[in-house]
Amino acid sequence: MSRLGAGILLSILSANPCWPQKNPCRPELSEPLRVKTLSLIHSIVVANTESVLKAFGSEGIMIGDSSPIPLAAVRRQFAVKEGLFCLFFDSACMDKPSNRSLWSDDRALRALSGSFREWLKRAGNLNLEINFLDAPVARYCMAAVQVSQSTSIPASVPATIDFGFVYLRGSWEFTQIGAMP
Repeated sequence: MSRLGAGILLSILSANPCWPQKNPCRPELSEPLRVKTLSLIHSIVVANTESVLKAFGSEGIMIGDSSPIPLAAVRRQFAVKEGLFCLFFDSACMDKPSNRSLWSDDRALRALSGSFREWLKRAGNLNLEINFLDAPVARYCMAAVQVSQSTSIPASVPATIDFGFVYLRGSWEFTQIGAMP
């Protein structure tokens, strides 16, 4: 192999290593994530749609295990108060078939009888559990925040709401939401 070939191979390997890298999640990122989550919860409870939209990641949002819904589509749904707007804020429009079909693949969300806003307002004290997701080859940090109610709830109501975040460009982006029975 020529020196030039070896140099090119070495630069390719150093730019795209195939061995495990140090996880970019650092303990000091947990406090900004907690603050971001509490701000998002507050925005949902007070129905501040603009603040919720600003929290979304630039690629959109995943509902349960779905493919991401582009941010432009989410903005349109919020503007006309349908689809994800209903899931987040308005229990009255959740049962419309065109709205419910957006999250019908997720078992826990399918069973959800009220909006996230209603769930959070009824919750009383909330418990937040932050978990960094171990992704050593990723160049960004991922985290899941489980929000659970401290009061007993009916079996038909999801016990937790899961918020997924990615740390990119110096801040946390809200990228996924789901629920667990």
